Amino acid sequence: MILDEFSSVPDFPFERYFESVNQHISATQYWLRVLRSVPGFVESDWKPRVRPIELEDDMYLGKVVDIISLKQKKEINLQTYSVLGDANMLMKENQSISEEEYAEQKNLFGPNFMLEDDALSGITYEEALQEAKENSATKPVMIWVEKGIHWEVAPDLSEGGYEVPIERLILTSEISERAEPQAIQALELFLRPGSAMERVNSAFSPDPE
Repeated sequence: MILDEFSSVPDFPFERYFESVNQHISATQYWLRVLRSVPGFVESDWKPRVRPIELEDDMYLGKVVDIISLKQKKEINLQTYSVLGDANMLMKENQSISEEEYAEQKNLFGPNFMLEDDALSGITYEEALQEAKENSATKPVMIWVEKGIHWEVAPDLSEGGYEVPIERLILTSEISERAEPQAIQALELFLRPGSAMERVNSAFSPDPE
């Protein structure tokens, strides 16, 4: 497995990518190595998607690969994942609110607006960690393909560019023996010629909802 090549790298499997630049870089190197191992991946066809690079945001989200191929009209958005990273995200997204913030929400939504006690007090780290462990147990890999539009800059055009319809693979995966084969399978299915949305989603998102 690809992960065997990284097992001796410090801090493997890089579970604290969200707070350590070195671990985020190591996770990026791992996922690039996985991507380059996938049949059908021609590196020269792909380029980084033009966007502002916010390292702190990328570390928080675990974003490690964001590339596009205009030739294939496809984009790959790959995020690394860990229980600790998920718990960190849950903590930041479920913080307690002050009485002033609660009053502002009541003014906005009306006097009958109510929040549960746990929403007012926020989530504890123990609760976040437990929820993250449950998420990892059932979803070590989350995969889907969606349709999107890429704006390709072309200064020679009067509009300054043009829209390119694309298919976007969203792949969020932990670095583990159970996850790596699924990630490689999803990438291989996505990179096959032609439309990939139905092909990938039918394999990894069987729930019609």
